[in-house]
Amino acid sequence: MFSLRIENEEGGRIQVRLRDSREWSTVGNVTQPATRTVAAFPAAAFVPPSTVAATAVHGLRIRVPSSRPDPVSISIQPAEFRTLPDRYGGHIPGRSAIFTDIPAGRAIFRDFAPLAGDAVLIEAGARLAGLPVDWQPAPGEVILIECTEADSLPRSIEFENRRGGAITVTAPDGTAQQIGTVRQPVTGVGRFDGTSYTGTGAINTNHGGVITVSTAPESRPADEGAPPESRGGFEIQPYQHAKTQPDMTQAMVVAPVDSARTFEGAPPLFSGVLPLGDGSSVVDIRAGARDWTPLPAITGKISDAFTADGLARLGLAPDGTDGVTAIRIRPQPRDAARLKAALAKIALPELPGTPGGAPMKAAWALRMPYPDEAAHAVFSRDGRTIAISNVRPFEVRADITERLTTLRADIVAADGRTLETRTATVTVKGGRISIAEKSSSGR
Repeated sequence: MFSLRIENEEGGRIQVRLRDSREWSTVGNVTQPATRTVAAFPAAAFVPPSTVAATAVHGLRIRVPSSRPDPVSISIQPAEFRTLPDRYGGHIPGRSAIFTDIPAGRAIFRDFAPLAGDAVLIEAGARLAGLPVDWQPAPGEVILIECTEADSLPRSIEFENRRGGAITVTAPDGTAQQIGTVRQPVTGVGRFDGTSYTGTGAINTNHGGVITVSTAPESRPADEGAPPESRGGFEIQPYQHAKTQPDMTQAMVVAPVDSARTFEGAPPLFSGVLPLGDGSSVVDIRAGARDWTPLPAITGKISDAFTADGLARLGLAPDGTDGVTAIRIRPQPRDAARLKAALAKIALPELPGTPGGAPMKAAWALRMPYPDEAAHAVFSRDGRTIAISNVRPFEVRADITERLTTLRADIVAADGRTLETRTATVTVKGGRISIAEKSSSGR
C-alpha cells in the first residue's frame, strides 16, 4: 500500500511513498537516532526477524535478527513518548529508540502505520537488504518498511463475550466462518498506554500477542500518566501467550478452533490484517438482546465495567440489562484514494531545490578575516560536531532539511584556545532561506 523511509540521524527525514508513486513525502523528522538494540517484549518472538513486531499509536517495534535465543528490537517513538509518561507500563526502548517529532496517533502512528509482520529493510544506495544478524543501528543508516494490506480484509470479526463463545470472521462477500473460541470473556476496562491518543473504539495496538482497543476519548494530554486519568481500554490475547501474562478482567483470552494451531503471531487477529485506521471507531458492542452500539467512552481502571452492574453504575445501560455479550471489530480498509487524501494533509512542504525530497546542500563559509593564530575550525550542527577543517578558508557543507537549523564554528588556536565562535541560524519560511550570523570573541 505504501512505504516508510526513516533516516536514522538527528534531523533525518521520515517519509511516506504511496504505491504507484515515485515521490517521497516528508511527514516528520528524527529528533534522536537509535544507536543499539535491546531485549524485545516477549511477544516479539511470534513474528519473524526483520519485520514489524508491534504497531501502535504510541510506538512501532521492529524485531532485529539476532544470534541470541531471545528476541531483540529497536523502536520508533512519537514525540510525547521521548520522555515516558508517569506510570508507564510498556516496553522501555532506551537507546534503541528512534525518537521523532511526530505526535502519537498521527502519520506513521495512525493512517500510515505498518501492520504487524510487515517487512523491514536497510537502504544502501540503490540496494535494499534485510537487517543483518546482530545488526546494531548507527546514525546515518536508512530504514525502509514495506507496508502491506491484507489480501482479503474481513468485513467484521465478532467475539461472543462468554466462556466458550464463538469467534466468527465475516469475509467481504458475506460468508462467515468460526475461527476460534473465547476462553475468558472481558469484563473490565484498564489503564493501557497510549489510549488517550487513540480515540474511543479505535485500535490502539496490534502485535503477535495482543489487540488493544481504546475506550478512552482522544484527549492528548502532555503526560497521559498524570492525573486526571485519561487512559482506558481492554485487550484481546491469544491463549498460549495469555498463560504467561497476569490474569486480569481487562483481557479477553481466545484460542483457535483447531487445537493443533495457535493464534500467536497469526492472521487475522495477531498479524498482517488489522490496521490502526484513521482513529474512527471500528469496535462495537452488544449488551443483551440489543443491537450493535458504538463502544462507550470509559476511562480509568474499572474491573467490572462490561458487566450488567458496571454498565448500570456508569449510566451506560439501565438496571437489569445484561452486560456486554458480544464485541465486533470492523477493520477499516486503507484504499489508495483515502491514503492519498490523508497524506496531502500531513506532508511537510519540501524545501526549495529539493525535487523528490532530496536534501538541499547549503554551503556556509566563514567570510571575515581570521585571527593570525587560528589553527583550525570546528563545525557543529544543532549541537553535534559535523566537521573539522585546518584549510583556509574554513568552511563546511551542511544538509539543511529542517525548517530551522543552527550551525556553529569555533575558531581554535594551536594551543587549544577558542579564539572566536560564529553561529548561523538558517530559517526556511515561505519558500525562502534566510541566514542570520553572529560572532563572539573567545578568551
